[in-house]
Amino acid sequence: MGLSFLRQPVFKTGDIMIKCAVFDADGTLIDSMGVWVDADKEYLSKKDREFDPETYKKFNNMTFAESISYVKRHYGFEDTEEQIKADILKIVGEKYENDVKAKDGVARLLQRLADVGIKMAVATANDKELVCRALYKNGLFDYFSHIITCDETGCGKNDAAVFIHTAKLLGYDPSETLVVEDSEQYVKAARDAGFLAVHIDEIDKLGFGHRCAIVGAADIGRYDIIKEYLKDDDCFIYCDAGLRHEKALGKKADIIVGDFDSTENPNRETETIVLPHEKDDTDTVYAVKEAMRRGFSEFLLIGVIGGRIDHTLGNIAILNMLHSAGCHGMIVDDHSEIEIISDKPAYVSDKFPYFSLLNITGVCRKVTVKNALYPLDNAQLTTDFPLGVSNEPLKGKTAEITVADGRALLVRVREG
Repeated sequence: MGLSFLRQPVFKTGDIMIKCAVFDADGTLIDSMGVWVDADKEYLSKKDREFDPETYKKFNNMTFAESISYVKRHYGFEDTEEQIKADILKIVGEKYENDVKAKDGVARLLQRLADVGIKMAVATANDKELVCRALYKNGLFDYFSHIITCDETGCGKNDAAVFIHTAKLLGYDPSETLVVEDSEQYVKAARDAGFLAVHIDEIDKLGFGHRCAIVGAADIGRYDIIKEYLKDDDCFIYCDAGLRHEKALGKKADIIVGDFDSTENPNRETETIVLPHEKDDTDTVYAVKEAMRRGFSEFLLIGVIGGRIDHTLGNIAILNMLHSAGCHGMIVDDHSEIEIISDKPAYVSDKFPYFSLLNITGVCRKVTVKNALYPLDNAQLTTDFPLGVSNEPLKGKTAEITVADGRALLVRVREG
């Protein structure tokens, strides 16, 4: 999924902005999980013990100190916990020094966050020295202001306590904090505590260079046209009955949002946000705000035009809302594409036989239209008179439109 960030800061919805991020280390930032399996096998082999995969799985829900204590009890070792820890760390330390690499794409992700001023920290159940060594070796250490361990804080991940502790150190509330984990259990715990939390494999649900496609429930007659606009790395959010378009579009939902008043909740494993029936935001508006909160700044809205005129006008207003937030949105339907333009030039090629330029916010001043059947020079558009309706690019030319002051709604029409 693909997104370009807002300049400052990236994530926001209403007055709430994501201002910091807390990352797990092993399996999230660094590809180290296999190292622990190999190290445990080696340690147990030296002690004439058999490695038990089922026992190993239990370590996933323990701090490092808890796992050492469990090993001593389970295998009946006479060594002290300190000696067991030292022996295991010696084996693992060599592997962390030589074998552990950063997960693919992590460096780009961290740089993206750093570029927009997002504070970052690590919250790990692992040994601090090991984590610091791996992060430093892979060039990731300097992205983080804090490396926090469950053992040193006495906080676990099952109840999100270590995430809460770390966010507090960074100076922010859970609602302002992104948590990235490789454990579904800890993702759920963080979400239940009020964090925006995602699994590292679902990082595309955030706006890191990708675009978000919002699919509404309005009729789509020309799926072939709509599919030309879709990208493989788009993040797809289907709103309520908009799910009926999923198969025809050939794009599975990454997120489902709705109050499910017009279709049944599909109850899939796909992340689903169930909304109350009585609310201020429509399902579509909520989906857009949630995507903004996750960092998306580029939007494609489909299945949002047609049917009830109030919903159509409301969805067009979303384009204005996005523009005010420093984002960009485009609505595409069977016949046209619609976007807000302001201080940057916009263009209409002659593959679109018609285009319209409408003022929807007050007064547009110093409006210029070139290479069109009805040119404008330093004109003024108001909401009182639709001067810009149904213009045409000159044949073989590309119309150029500038709005020096104000905002205008540009509608490119594919057919009459």
